[in-house]
Amino acid sequence: MEYIWKNNQREESTSKARNGDVTSEETLLIDEDEGQGNTLYPVLGLSCFVYLLLVEEMGDMNFPAVFSFRYLLKINMKSIIFLLNRTEHCAIYKGLELLDTLSKRLKEKSLVYSYNEFKDITDIVKALINVMTMCSSKKLRLKGVRVLPNLVSKLDTRSQYGLLYTILQDCSHPGVAGLMIYLLKEQVNQALGSSVDEAWFQGSRLMSILQLVFKPPSEAGTEKDLVQETDR
Repeated sequence: MEYIWKNNQREESTSKARNGDVTSEETLLIDEDEGQGNTLYPVLGLSCFVYLLLVEEMGDMNFPAVFSFRYLLKINMKSIIFLLNRTEHCAIYKGLELLDTLSKRLKEKSLVYSYNEFKDITDIVKALINVMTMCSSKKLRLKGVRVLPNLVSKLDTRSQYGLLYTILQDCSHPGVAGLMIYLLKEQVNQALGSSVDEAWFQGSRLMSILQLVFKPPSEAGTEKDLVQETDR
């Protein structure tokens, strides 16, 4: 009877997942194995499991001997995004720690641009910004502020440019804009001080991103506190 009940639950969950009729608590990953049927994994549970393995180092699995940390970050980006977008502090904490642990092990500029990975990185940064600005826990907000620059430093130059351009395009929070501008100044400084020609933070591309930085506030005048715009 228990076996039949589990199979019925699986069929019901599979149908709900395929139809998009699931809540955030019921979000599932469907692993369709050929000839083996569908295996369902709750994303929250799987993400917490990954946290236990990679951050708390529970178990005797020696991941670095088998997988690179770049690969581990790549396959766990969806889990990190999911955890950071939760509202529970414990879930956000796990997402921050998982991202911090994996990104710290990477060499600078080792994440080479590819479209799918760049999209996930952008989603991670947007989730981080949401934590930094909206989370009610000051400890988690500050953790997000520390994790973000470290993650950006692991991107190659093209990815850094694309990320900064994307965020500055839509950024309306003075504190976030200030952090992005600081990271931009660091990259421009490196590019101008390097003997190697850097196409992304020099010339026309640099002027294009600076136009976003120097854009006047939308409410310029007596209604706008220009002190908040000192970084620009």
